[in-house]
Amino acid sequence: MVQLDGRVTLREFVLFTLFKQRLRDGAGLPIRTQFRSIGEVADDALAILTLVSLAGRDAQAFTRAAKLLELEGAAPLPAGALTTARVGESLERLRHLSPFAKPALLKACCEAAGADGNITLAEAELVRVVAATLDCPLPPVAA
Repeated sequence: MVQLDGRVTLREFVLFTLFKQRLRDGAGLPIRTQFRSIGEVADDALAILTLVSLAGRDAQAFTRAAKLLELEGAAPLPAGALTTARVGESLERLRHLSPFAKPALLKACCEAAGADGNITLAEAELVRVVAATLDCPLPPVAA
């Protein structure tokens, strides 16, 4: 249904990703760790930070978020490189981060979303998807 019209909206992406995470085989079971540090999946982290930064349209959001992950000097991906397949693959790899590395990624996503002092609905939904994918709790966002 999501891909029927040939394009995927942010809302469709968010809902599809949440459903996929909650209905997949092994949902609710511990996630096997494959990566101990963000550095091992830096390209995937940068893709997600780029996506969240683009949602807020704040030029400094990406830089501030990358700095939190000690990825200073990294450049955001071109918007055209962020296909739903690319983002989905990145989220899938990031879900296998060590439980101790996941909060840093989530914090960086929150930094990217709130860099301008305002979190839009699109930014909040993307952060929520990242948190759900990582199986990392996130408190409800106040309106």
